[in-house]
Amino acid sequence: MKWKDFEAFITVGDHNIEEYDVKDDGENKKTGWIASEEGASFAIKVQNKSSTAVSCTVYIDGRLLNHVLIRPGLLQEINGARITPVVIRPFIFSRISVSDDDALLHQDIKNLEAIGTVRILIRRVTVDETSTRTRQCFNYETEDIGIVHERKKKAGVHCVSLGKEITEQRAQTVVDVQYHDTAEKPHCVFLFRYRSKDFLQAQGILPLPISAPIQRQVTPTSNIQARAAGSSAQPVGTAANTTKRKRKGSAAQKSGVKEESDDSDTEDADAIQAQLDALQARLSKAKKKDARKRVKREPSPILMQTSGDIIDLTSD
Repeated sequence: MKWKDFEAFITVGDHNIEEYDVKDDGENKKTGWIASEEGASFAIKVQNKSSTAVSCTVYIDGRLLNHVLIRPGLLQEINGARITPVVIRPFIFSRISVSDDDALLHQDIKNLEAIGTVRILIRRVTVDETSTRTRQCFNYETEDIGIVHERKKKAGVHCVSLGKEITEQRAQTVVDVQYHDTAEKPHCVFLFRYRSKDFLQAQGILPLPISAPIQRQVTPTSNIQARAAGSSAQPVGTAANTTKRKRKGSAAQKSGVKEESDDSDTEDADAIQAQLDALQARLSKAKKKDARKRVKREPSPILMQTSGDIIDLTSD
């Protein structure tokens, strides 16, 4: 996501996770969706193309998990929560632990609504270059989310856990800065909402993949017309014994199974149109027959009985 001279994105391995439904939420906030994969380690990258140094604060699932300085023109990678000057614990998309224990309904889980989010705050700063030193104190919220009652868990939500400790070659240093923006009113905010791929597809946020051709039952148009008109002709591939066909199902359907092609929609449309034409013809014939017999019938907007069959005319 981009906002003026700043860009933030999330990566798994060497690939950027694709963003969906990215939009502006106010003057200085960008929001979007990404698909999370259980067990995948990820990193946050923020690029500062401005001429000003900025601080970058990372909240994941509502927990403060990192805070770094990004100098002008640099790209900063944040791949975990820092435990010591040389040790981090990587970010990992994980499954939320749930339980039906009603005692958990009253459990105070901090920032429950923030689960499933990565929030990045950017604030402009002036750096005191004479204050460089090795950082010793890290007050990040590294505890796990914990068990959530199944009724409180949002659909499709993963959480982020912290992996095993990784030792880096260089110790992190810190400097003193003067902030020009507050935490309540940062220079800009990036908000990533992450959910499982299936959830995002079900919600229409992530497009469905182009599926492989599937098998479906297609009844030839000529067979529909023949049956609608009361013809006794046997459809191609059906058994000769009509009684057996009724008892075991239509052999035409069994033998008519084929791989769906690109023009299957046209075939379906033709078949449906044939059915409608045949039903309309039977309906007209029944109305004429009833008129000759002068049989008074109560009108029904839903069902109409013709030739011993019930035709449902209700619109979906």
